[in-house]
Amino acid sequence: MSTELVQRLIERWREDGGSTYSTWFLWQERLKNFRSIRRGVEIVIDELDKGSFGNVYKGSSLEVVVHAIAEQRQIF
Repeated sequence: MSTELVQRLIERWREDGGSTYSTWFLWQERLKNFRSIRRGVEIVIDELDKGSFGNVYKGSSLEVVVHAIAEQRQIF
């Protein structure tokens, strides 16, 4: 398949208001969730770097991130 054809298919997919790209990836609530997950991962990394992460999963920053990721499972 040519690069040009692939590019046209991608553009068509992005322009389709009913496509997964538009309804799942660009859904404002989903974008907000992705930003929250990114911030949560940054917190986990910061805690690991500082040595303050701890050894209990329940109630940890990692539990919050894993829960947020699990809520996104619709795409999988």
